[in-house]
Amino acid sequence: MMVMGKRGFNPLSAAAALLVLWASAFSLPAVAKQSQVGSAVASVTPANPKPGGTFSVKVTGSGTNGSWCSLKVNVSIPGLGLSQNKGGTVQHGSAHGLQVDTFVFNIPATASGGEDLTPSISISGCGGGAVPLASGSSSPSVSNVPKPAFNIIKTPLGVGSYLFKGQVFQYSITVTNNGAGDATNTTMTDDVDLAHLDYLSSDASSAVDGAGVKRLTWNLGLLKVGQTRTGTIKVRVKSGTPTGTQINNAATVTSGSVTATNSARVQTVDNRPRLAIRKGIDVVTEGYKLKSAGDGITYVIEISNLGHETASNVVVEDALLALQNVTLSGLVDRSKMSVSPTAGNTDSLDARWELATLDPGQTVKLFAKGTLRSSLPDD
Repeated sequence: MMVMGKRGFNPLSAAAALLVLWASAFSLPAVAKQSQVGSAVASVTPANPKPGGTFSVKVTGSGTNGSWCSLKVNVSIPGLGLSQNKGGTVQHGSAHGLQVDTFVFNIPATASGGEDLTPSISISGCGGGAVPLASGSSSPSVSNVPKPAFNIIKTPLGVGSYLFKGQVFQYSITVTNNGAGDATNTTMTDDVDLAHLDYLSSDASSAVDGAGVKRLTWNLGLLKVGQTRTGTIKVRVKSGTPTGTQINNAATVTSGSVTATNSARVQTVDNRPRLAIRKGIDVVTEGYKLKSAGDGITYVIEISNLGHETASNVVVEDALLALQNVTLSGLVDRSKMSVSPTAGNTDSLDARWELATLDPGQTVKLFAKGTLRSSLPDD
């Protein structure tokens, strides 16, 4: 008799079936995708800030959906040499917004106007890159504010075309703002050349010794359009300054980024003797008038040293040609003197005076006497 048993139970098959049921009920999540920068633009406000003011750069944009993503934004202003870095995020969810703070920059008060403020912006991370300005934005720049302009005149007072050793004189410095804007915090400086000049005094705000110079500074403050200020310096040419030395002296005026220097005035030292000579008739008595025969007449030769060094070996020569009605009777001896008849003319004398030296400022008079030969007619 054959007996049939129950279907056999396979425990491995049962375990596999349970694993399938568990996997169906609890699906494993896929790895989340990171958010990315979709697009970004920048805006600059205000478009034309003033020197000393501020302006801001704001970066905005969108991103692709995904998990939070960290990034870094760099904003640089090449026109001013400025740069900033800040972190930001691209958020997940429905907004997908690019979140970055606003960048604020300070413009130096010394900016001259016209500097380009166009930012260079880049995003690192989250698939970002270069960021352009928003469509329609004009190129931002520092506004061109009205600026001052300076006209400087520096004049030596009480001097001629040259200087001489030991001479004391004053410089007058005049500065005028002939620009379009007022000058603030204005200063004027002048370096006195101590190699050739002795500094005596000035009306400067300060006087500081430097390398071979005396640095003078005037704090002029506000100098409005059309306004003029002056400064004075008193100096003396050093006693040992030789002839031919050139003294160069200039003044500089500064206000913010505006600086001007006058054309340097070059003066030459000349100590040489300068001789001047004059010849005339010596009138002894007021109302003196030649009239009758025998009336005396005296010719005068006057020689002066107008220079600033002693003249040596001075010689004066004159052909004392007798006038038609005058007879020369002789010379008044001044120093070594010699006379001789003029060749071919017995009524004249050649005179020579040897004066040896003539000091600065000294004047010497030389005389030649004569008489009228005959009376003069009435006027």
